[in-house]
Amino acid sequence: YLSQKLIEQFARLAVRERCFKKNQLPVLIHIYEKKSDELYLKAICSMLMKGNKRNPEYHRYFDEAVRRHLNLIGLNEFYLRSIDFDTYPVLPKLILYYFHYSSSLDKREKAWLYLNILRNKEAYEDVYDNYAQRMEEFVKEQLVEGRMNRYLKQLYEIMLPDLLDETELARYIPNILFKKRLVCFNPMIEGVYVCHPENEEEVHVSFVDGLCQIEIYSDAARIYFADRMGNRYHSGIDYHLEAYLDEEMFRDFCLEHIRDDRRVYIKWINGDPDDKKEQLARLLAENDELKSWKTEKAVERILDFHYEEKTMDICGADPAVRSGLCGLPRGEPASGGYRTSSAQLQRPSEHFCQRRRSCYVPGCYRQG
Repeated sequence: YLSQKLIEQFARLAVRERCFKKNQLPVLIHIYEKKSDELYLKAICSMLMKGNKRNPEYHRYFDEAVRRHLNLIGLNEFYLRSIDFDTYPVLPKLILYYFHYSSSLDKREKAWLYLNILRNKEAYEDVYDNYAQRMEEFVKEQLVEGRMNRYLKQLYEIMLPDLLDETELARYIPNILFKKRLVCFNPMIEGVYVCHPENEEEVHVSFVDGLCQIEIYSDAARIYFADRMGNRYHSGIDYHLEAYLDEEMFRDFCLEHIRDDRRVYIKWINGDPDDKKEQLARLLAENDELKSWKTEKAVERILDFHYEEKTMDICGADPAVRSGLCGLPRGEPASGGYRTSSAQLQRPSEHFCQRRRSCYVPGCYRQG
């Protein structure tokens, strides 16, 4: 049997402890369950904070401390960080007011907080307007920096449609649009190489706890896993690849406003030709960063489109496209000008015919 005076003295000493005492925490919890006194609650929260204990199982103590307005430095941060971030409970307004002025949260925690506010907008009617501008600025900042996580994903889906009217922000969309979440279930794998054959670009990304983010913007892209010895594996590795955003949702916007980004026209040059893909192909054919096979494929896309539409007018084509169709180096005119006569149009270069025999039909072009 312990006297009440001795128990209170034990709780006061626990508050004054400079470091976490593992054996004291269960005793304090047992005492608090017998009598829910603020002194014991303060001792529990103080001990948890000293041990940096932020597991969801301890959230109920921080929640009770916040509602009782206990005076503990860092209490509001531990309250928020101990919440299960897979849930979005309605937060006390005291917490919302505090974090409106505090900058102690990292970007991931801010993203969760702002998403919580958007999901519970009606419950936060009194404070929502105070956060609206700050949330918009935060989303813009993350977009420019190309950051992505599961909370930012939802913020982008909710807020981006209203922000895309700003022309300056539009060019940053590809920075997040093609990001993927890669989970590797093999503990021996250290990282992954992502290869895009269109420009022979190879990027290495390391795994952290089996997770990483990679950027894939081509159907021809390949990923190779690497172990700690530097060995690469193309198959036989158990993994899961998931896109953050639905790329097709932003397709039309990208084709209209961000045509000069190589990731955009590499992504959407494949597939059945249509008018916008034909415009994309023209941009691709003029791009010096890509390999010759890709620019030639772009020219083939132009031929596909106009063969099906029967609207080929090479006289009105851009010089780079005309030279590509006629087999000339880009920007180099033929003797006497570009091949614009009917005979020249029906007699492309031998090099191009070799690559295009399967779809070239003499006389299918409309003469200018």
